[in-house]
Amino acid sequence: MPENVHVNVPIVYSRHLPVSAAVDTARTIQASGVADSLTVWDQMTFFAPPGLWCPENSPLAAVMPDIDSFPDPYVILSQIAAAAPGFGLNTTSDAMRRAPAEFTQTLMTLADVSGGPTMVQMGTGELKQCKPFGHKRSQGPKRLEDTFRIFRKFMDTVEPIDHEGNVWTLENSWLGRARPAHRPQLWALGGGPRLIDVATRYGDGFCTAAPFVWTSPDQAAEQISAIKQRLEVAGRDPEQFGFGMWWICLMHEDETVIETTMANDYIRWISATMGRFDSTVWTQEGVEPPMGESWHYATDMLPLTYSAQETADVLSRATPEVVTRSWHHGSPDKMMKAIAPYLDAGVNFVQIVDFLPLVRPAEEAPEGLRRAFELAGAIKQHACTLA
Repeated sequence: MPENVHVNVPIVYSRHLPVSAAVDTARTIQASGVADSLTVWDQMTFFAPPGLWCPENSPLAAVMPDIDSFPDPYVILSQIAAAAPGFGLNTTSDAMRRAPAEFTQTLMTLADVSGGPTMVQMGTGELKQCKPFGHKRSQGPKRLEDTFRIFRKFMDTVEPIDHEGNVWTLENSWLGRARPAHRPQLWALGGGPRLIDVATRYGDGFCTAAPFVWTSPDQAAEQISAIKQRLEVAGRDPEQFGFGMWWICLMHEDETVIETTMANDYIRWISATMGRFDSTVWTQEGVEPPMGESWHYATDMLPLTYSAQETADVLSRATPEVVTRSWHHGSPDKMMKAIAPYLDAGVNFVQIVDFLPLVRPAEEAPEGLRRAFELAGAIKQHACTLA
């Protein structure tokens, strides 16, 4: 992990679009000079009922009839690697859909192709990615531990490995002696004690989302401090471990645009179902949990199962307070003022996740990138004061 703060910008790419769209955006991100890497998310479907992706909620629906036609991220990242050699390439994943040895082989190959740093941020799995496709999401935590342990074994030696785990048993497994010049990193993504335990024992870093999980810099500081203590107990150097944050935001200089965006049903759905991953946190904040206290988007959400009436019922519970609390919002300067205390608390990786361009006209996309670059530059400047 770099000593300074690592800034990442995601690319929302659809199979409805030519691959050149992703490649051109990647070149723009690399040329900005303020981003260290980009992310192509590993999704099967997105987070909302397909009926909410419509021209009334997003002008992009005219060129992307659905937002669920995600690509295989490794194929797209390989295309990007050829166009932006040496640039940092990231994706997200879970421990359900790719076997550990094959996953390791794929990530090493991507690192070879890119010639630069590569990273996967991996969670235990979302129900929407698992159940419809024949995977048992309940196996997620056990598979996560196996994947991290097996990946680390392969990366720490060029000899054959054995592994007797929760799900996977490997005997005399060998991927050859070739290893990438830049060792790929595997981070844990999400939250919860089991995931953090796996991260501190076998991972290269831990990443979560603000404000979906971290609602304040103090909370981040407390968790980072606790993780560092666990790393020390495990005999690992906390300074070689990454602490990441997805900055979930609606970024624009015009408050009127932000207010309009917060009234958008697509944004309101995300707010009601994901605004706090742990729904009991809503109660702690004095807000009625929109989906009830037992709800967790990762273990409960199946977007395609909602009827029009059920969708409307969820939206009726997305109150203005719920929506406002679910997003960081404002200008890049305002975002930087809010991010700074997290950096001071020890965050050293920031992914700028601005949802606003998803519900704005396509011709505004360059302005969305400009804001991301402005914020990325400000993060870099602040990081220099911490060095």
